[in-house]
Amino acid sequence: MKVINRFISIIFIVMLLVAQTISAQATDINLKPTSLKYINDYDGIIDRDSANFIVSLGSEVENKTGAQMTAVVVKSLQGADITAYANKLFRQWGVGQKGKDNGLLILVSIDDKKWRVEVGRGLEGSITDIYSARVMDESAPLFAQQEYGKGLIKVFSTFADSIAKENNVTLDNNTQQSPVSKSIPINPIYIFISYLGLY
Repeated sequence: MKVINRFISIIFIVMLLVAQTISAQATDINLKPTSLKYINDYDGIIDRDSANFIVSLGSEVENKTGAQMTAVVVKSLQGADITAYANKLFRQWGVGQKGKDNGLLILVSIDDKKWRVEVGRGLEGSITDIYSARVMDESAPLFAQQEYGKGLIKVFSTFADSIAKENNVTLDNNTQQSPVSKSIPINPIYIFISYLGLY
């Protein structure tokens, strides 16, 4: 009996090590920030006008508040967990000012139809998990229609507006016309479902 238990324990440990190795490989990210900094489109799917708008707005947010925002679009996660992928990318790139941790990263995987918003501690007061879930869900119809540029503009603009208000500044380049309410309560189950897919 002891031999069987020991054998089962060994198998369990081996399986655990294999799972950890696969997970580490799946989140082995070699992406580098593009020259645009605020929009990093590795699928070539975002139109030029949308990219230019995001770059202009991202630059203004950073100049006026110090906060750094960036959007990342990939074709596929290649089997990686999106939470681990976004977190690792956020830390590898060092999004946000040192010592202030005021960065925000929006990750969208086109083929997987998934998204993730990674927020530094310095912005958690203005960008909560519940709020980011509602913002992304508001843009889901645009992504479903393959209007990826418009969808990212809506998301980026809404987050930029929230950061600006938190820092008592006005953004000249923000054309967001339909801000998302931060006061409406959301069922936690809703957040879980939203994180599973864009549409």
